[in-house]
Amino acid sequence: MSGHIHLYEHIQYNGVTYISNGAVSGNWWKGKRYRTDNGYGMVNLYEDGTFDNGYIPYGWTV
Repeated sequence: MSGHIHLYEHIQYNGVTYISNGAVSGNWWKGKRYRTDNGYGMVNLYEDGTFDNGYIPYGWTV
């Protein structure tokens, strides 16, 4: 899991899930960056080892 590239990406390769989410500090973006809205990721981890990931936009416009 990564957030430093400020882009949303979800890839599954050879049974491994790779997730990049926007960074909370992305408020300085001033609009979309490579089709990714300003926002942050919300990851929920469960006792059975599963997870879900959602991307939550800040909701403001430039």
